[in-house]
Amino acid sequence: MDALQALLGREMHWSVNKALRQFELRDGDDLVATLRPSYWRFGSKPAVGMCRGEAWSLERHGLITPTFTYRCVVDGAAKQIGYRHVRRRTYQDPMGRLYELKPSSGDRVFTCAERGRPPLVRLHREGGWRPIWTMTISPAARGIPYITGLAMLATLFHFWRLAARN
Repeated sequence: MDALQALLGREMHWSVNKALRQFELRDGDDLVATLRPSYWRFGSKPAVGMCRGEAWSLERHGLITPTFTYRCVVDGAAKQIGYRHVRRRTYQDPMGRLYELKPSSGDRVFTCAERGRPPLVRLHREGGWRPIWTMTISPAARGIPYITGLAMLATLFHFWRLAARN
């Protein structure tokens, strides 16, 4: 079972733990996931983390047309899924589903959705110079395998995008 399936439809908040140099996703006071991004943008150093006791990594390959490989351990067995770059901000999983990563509302809202469908993952920024990022995964994501990988891909893509502009 994917680690985030039980939290579909709930608002979770990203916070920064500067001491550990990582982001933490919280549902209220409960720590749901950690994310330690690689700021070496074009290398193959993976972003790593934990999600509800499952270790995972997301590794970028390629410069012009990058692919991302999401790896996790579920019930003691290693699993992996690749997201292939199709065109600008559009990725395809091995089952042929296309996911679009897009900003809207002046960078306050960032979504990840299947083409022509409502958003599956939504990141919303609240606040000014010390923003709080709220992530919601839609209940429509229930049938999608490895939704944790897709949520982390959307989050990393958005944070990398913001880092590149600053």
